[in-house]
Amino acid sequence: MRHLAVGLFLLATGCGSAAKQQVIDKTLDTMSAEQRRSTFQDMATVLDKHPEWVDEFYAVARAHPPLMRGFLTDATRDLKDPKLAATVGELLAKEPASLEQVLVSTVDATRPNPEARKALDRAVAERAAPMSDILTDSPATIDAVLRELVAVTATKPAAREALVRAVQHHSSRIVELVANDPELLSSLTRAILAAAWKDKASLTKLLKELKIL
Repeated sequence: MRHLAVGLFLLATGCGSAAKQQVIDKTLDTMSAEQRRSTFQDMATVLDKHPEWVDEFYAVARAHPPLMRGFLTDATRDLKDPKLAATVGELLAKEPASLEQVLVSTVDATRPNPEARKALDRAVAERAAPMSDILTDSPATIDAVLRELVAVTATKPAAREALVRAVQHHSSRIVELVANDPELLSSLTRAILAAAWKDKASLTKLLKELKIL
């Protein structure tokens, strides 16, 4: 059967495009799933030896949206395999423009999907240290993340409570950071006093507790 398939493929090369497609379609259709898999395996083995042909095949596949989506769907499903995911991650890291677009598109697609949001949260928490290391490379990113974190948590009660608990949990480290920066300390103190002034009784009580009054 395999030799017959190869012969039909060769025969098809002498036909017009539509005729080629018909011959290939008919040939593959007459095969069992196992026979098709074997034929594809032989083709893949040949392509392994000719990387430049892989590029040519990809260029063709890229022009066929249904085919490309099918490949990407199968590949995406398999990315739960750590080894395959690591390979894709390594390749993306070598293409910064592609990495950026994938991250942006992934976040956009994740927002309305509850399960995807949980997965993204888990991934960020699991890599909190390196994620923080990367995010803090850019002052603009630090400013944007802090601004949006405060803005979003103000509209989500549960998130606000979680943020308050986190600040309380890490209060000593936060105070240490603030205390070592006089300008920051002054800025925060002014903001806190201005907010506290709206409740003079509580402010007076606090100042007495601190033995300032």
